[in-house]
Amino acid sequence: MTDPATTSLGAAALAVIRRAGPLVGATLLLTVIYYWLGPHRDASFFVPPMIFAGLWLLVLGRHERADRAAMVRLREPWTEGRWTAVCGTAVPLDDAPGDVLAVRFEVYDTQARGSRSGGGDRLLRCRYDGFYLVPFGVDTGEGAVPVRGFPDLIATDDRPIANDILVAAKAAATPTPRWLPKSVARELVLSGVADRVQISLKYGNDPETARGKLVSRVLRPGDEVCIFGVWRGGTLCASPARPRGLPVYFGPPDEVARDLGLTSKILAWLGGILLAGAAALATWTLV
Repeated sequence: MTDPATTSLGAAALAVIRRAGPLVGATLLLTVIYYWLGPHRDASFFVPPMIFAGLWLLVLGRHERADRAAMVRLREPWTEGRWTAVCGTAVPLDDAPGDVLAVRFEVYDTQARGSRSGGGDRLLRCRYDGFYLVPFGVDTGEGAVPVRGFPDLIATDDRPIANDILVAAKAAATPTPRWLPKSVARELVLSGVADRVQISLKYGNDPETARGKLVSRVLRPGDEVCIFGVWRGGTLCASPARPRGLPVYFGPPDEVARDLGLTSKILAWLGGILLAGAAALATWTLV
């Protein structure tokens, strides 16, 4: 069991700032330079968000390229402290119970937003964040490589989870202060995870509505996966540069490598197009 209170709030906030700092700093610098150059037309307010979105996509693309490079080195000897890919079958360690190794779920609550006509749009907001993990590793055929840290299951399909896991998590949910950003609250949990956790976070104290949506992603024994992390002492460890833990991709290595290569190119192209669009719009508004 991991309690988020055992992790320093300051350290969690600093980790988030360290990751987002270069992106936000570069956006602010380019924006300041842009507005410093002279008077602008009305469309100038589109430029900063386009700069931010373009840089953000390039950062995501860089992560995908790093994963793809790790796949290219898959058959090389693992090097201490290097970003590494380990592919094989997910297996439990230390007699971990049940048929689930890791679960990451989110419960979204619906919220009405009024309008002049008396109607309203339905918005989704995250009410609960859930984390469940037991000790596991990746069997490469030459032994199981232990995984230390929470697996990032964002790339997996939505999978159902046992209702008792959800009920227990919601009943024992730890309320987070309203002023605490979700990214920092999640960091409080993820930065303290070694090889086991069972906890959920609750955001907001407003009454819950009857409508909502559950999104759950699950890692089970026998799943064929490629997991990425920093190689340390025979263990695959999470990197503070990745906000959601150790990236996990399902499928055989050749398929994972192909998908990573394609995704990195798409992200790079989209980021470049957005930045080129921002430059063109900035030039037009300055004329």
